Amino acid sequence: MNYCYANVSILYADDATTARSHYAGFLGHLFHDVYEACDGEEAWRFYEKYRPDIVLLDVEMPKINGLQLAEKIRQSDKQTRIIIATAYVNEERLLQAVELGLTRFLLKPFGRKSFKETLEKAVLELDDRHFVDLGESFQWNSSKHELFCRGVQVKLTLREKELLTLLGSKPGRVFTSYTIELYLWPLGLDDDTSPRIKALIKRIRKKLPDGCIENIYGEGYRINIA
Repeated sequence: MNYCYANVSILYADDATTARSHYAGFLGHLFHDVYEACDGEEAWRFYEKYRPDIVLLDVEMPKINGLQLAEKIRQSDKQTRIIIATAYVNEERLLQAVELGLTRFLLKPFGRKSFKETLEKAVLELDDRHFVDLGESFQWNSSKHELFCRGVQVKLTLREKELLTLLGSKPGRVFTSYTIELYLWPLGLDDDTSPRIKALIKRIRKKLPDGCIENIYGEGYRINIA
């Protein structure tokens, strides 16, 4: 099966068996990994075990309700996207949602169109956290190892991708030539790699904003972000 979001996992918690079975079946066509929970405590156990990218929680669940579980997750996790399903929304819950950084409230009963739109938004938010702003409309996607300029992908060689992956993993950190050598050529080379690294840096600088990759004399190289 070709999944829309093959690399994204989702946890769906709802104590209503019929509704959970119906929507879980729909989720199974979109995501490769779908975890179902029948109450808040089971959902928490699944969250701790699988660390899903997206969590869909019904508000009125036994043992731990949806908002309480969302608050528990947010105590240590600001990245997982959280969607709350509820039959009604009051002002107090809206304020709590803002504080918890929820992706959206889904009003029950919800149709597949609004359901899918909400899931798409959550996936887009996941993608956003992987983008590193390099300035001058350049962005590096650290998840997919792709470079973009004004939304258009910039072609990179394998070594250029590997170098950006290393430098982009810790923006502002200085990586020594030796560290770069080990990362790019883990099996080692017979000749001196310094000229290769310098040539690689020179080539990739032409594809990036001025000053993006900086040479720190006597130390190594680092990538600067906007």
